[in-house]
Amino acid sequence: MSIDSTNYVPLYVQIKNHFIEKIEGGMLKPGDMIPSEKELCIQFNVSRITVNTAIKILVNEGYVYRMKGKGTFIAAPKHKLDAYNIVKFAETLPADHKTLSSRFVRASKEILAKLELPEKSRVLHIVRLKLLDNEPLIIENSYLPEAICKDISTQKIKDSYIHAILKEKYQTLHKASIFFEPVLANQFQAKHLKADIGAPLLYCERLTFSEYDTPVELSRGFVRGDKCRFFLKYP
Repeated sequence: MSIDSTNYVPLYVQIKNHFIEKIEGGMLKPGDMIPSEKELCIQFNVSRITVNTAIKILVNEGYVYRMKGKGTFIAAPKHKLDAYNIVKFAETLPADHKTLSSRFVRASKEILAKLELPEKSRVLHIVRLKLLDNEPLIIENSYLPEAICKDISTQKIKDSYIHAILKEKYQTLHKASIFFEPVLANQFQAKHLKADIGAPLLYCERLTFSEYDTPVELSRGFVRGDKCRFFLKYP
């Protein structure tokens, strides 16, 4: 293995790119252990700081993971989720979904305020699990005003995407406000996402509005942070 010290690209970036090429090219597979930092210093003829910086970036970007006392290993690839689709009212990924529950409930004051509903109003609370390659990735809580969905069949709610139902009723979904926040998995989330209690999740809250600026859905999703990465492309 060699790198070009005359190249304008920093040495740690060259080392990082070297491993990414091998990972994406299939020469390094999930679970493979990479050489120690001392061995990499010799192989690349660079300082320990340079190697350490490259490895830290690979860890942060999810390409490798460290096990204390054992070494550094190639991580399983993460699913890439297009965050732009959340804004455009599309599904976040072409995933299968399983409806865990669907029932009308008295909404909390917080949910009522966000959906701009009168006190003691009921909402349809749908809990869904989204899977890709039979692997649970997202657990999503959707809250819809009763007036919107009281005439929609239980089977349609179970089988259809939420935004497909909303678009059918309103034709146009005008805008959404979206918030992201890192959280830790509680017992319920850990059970259904097959993760440990306290595992890192990305919380995504989206409030969707009709063309008349009426809030029509509050969605609260929890995404496995160890299995997914969001990305945005602009423009």
